[in-house]
Amino acid sequence: MNSVLINQLTGLGTDVDKLDKTKVTNPVLLSTEELASLYKHWVTAKFVDVPAKEAIRNGREHETPLTDKQKELLIKHDIDEKLTTCLIIQRLFGGCLLFVAREGVTDYSQPLGNETKPIKFITPFPQFDFEPIHDSLIENPTNINYGKHQKYKFIKNDENPIFDRGHFIIFEGEKDFSTSNTINATGYNKSHFYLGLSLVQKSFEAIYNAIAGTNTVATLLIDSKIDVLKVEGLIDLILEEDGQKKIEKRVAIANSLKSIHRGNVIDKEEGLERIQTDVEHYGELLREFFIHLSGASNIPLTKFLGIQTKGLGNTNEGDLQNYYQMLESIQNHDLYNAYSIIDKGLGIKSPFKFNPVGSDSDGVLMELDHKASEIVDNLSEVVDENAIKQFLNEFTRLSVTTVKKKVAASGGK
Repeated sequence: MNSVLINQLTGLGTDVDKLDKTKVTNPVLLSTEELASLYKHWVTAKFVDVPAKEAIRNGREHETPLTDKQKELLIKHDIDEKLTTCLIIQRLFGGCLLFVAREGVTDYSQPLGNETKPIKFITPFPQFDFEPIHDSLIENPTNINYGKHQKYKFIKNDENPIFDRGHFIIFEGEKDFSTSNTINATGYNKSHFYLGLSLVQKSFEAIYNAIAGTNTVATLLIDSKIDVLKVEGLIDLILEEDGQKKIEKRVAIANSLKSIHRGNVIDKEEGLERIQTDVEHYGELLREFFIHLSGASNIPLTKFLGIQTKGLGNTNEGDLQNYYQMLESIQNHDLYNAYSIIDKGLGIKSPFKFNPVGSDSDGVLMELDHKASEIVDNLSEVVDENAIKQFLNEFTRLSVTTVKKKVAASGGK
């Protein structure tokens, strides 16, 4: 992005005002290797992992309790862990294909059909492990998968087997509307982002600034105090035949004296000055970088760094509520369909719902529906039942412990 800093009103209405301009260019797509390397840093790992894990952490609840055999199947196939991996791959690499192997299926290049076959195993793959077959593009606009491919080729071995779309649960990445990344019947580019862009790619500037800012500040803190040794006739000394060796020897002696005796000895013609960098505002600068990263990821600072947002009386409740809504969107958009297909393949027919996201430590009452009646029963002998229900309705975001304390402190009023 290039810009020219001028007075906005200068030459307004003339040709000169055209000097004030901004040019935006397409960012260079990060390769899969660069994304994988970036993921090794803790900032990127938290950016990717935290929402993926928390969307699944509290589990789900079926309307009809599962049998022991059904529970064993879910554990055997490690369903929650596999779907967590899918979300991580989706956020990091832009798309994930969850392969569902089924009993009795030998040719995975053919459509699955309407008959539900038992699941044999499931395996998540990043999108760059497969390549869409060019002539399998779905061109019928009435098809729900219009503009997508029906067949995919596995490119990680020499056999290159073909798979039909119906054998995958597909997690698509961030939308990309640039023509340079459009897939059509004539072929596709080699960026491997045919299912969408990586969220890390879209937020790269915020991630890079947070990482670079942290590393830079850490380096500046180490070098915040610099000793400057002033040597008389330094330039002439450098020009002498062995002048550089004399300077190096003098500096080595100075370092040795400082290390051993925590002091220094200088000639009366020499001088010693300590330059110290002001680091008072470095913390605020870093905080700004992470605020931008928090905005890009929708992860509040309380979740990302464990720090409170500044402001009198600020409880971060609004940020947390937005974050939980994002998690619910992940559950409804990606996870519900995946769990439904897997449950059906494991013979689990009972409908389910996700347990509320969040926790009591975040100031959210996760199990109010289950605990409200218990609180009413315990306190109804000393406090009017209707008063308790009204109190609970007004403080639904308080923990059960806090509610009990407030009821006790109010004397039942």
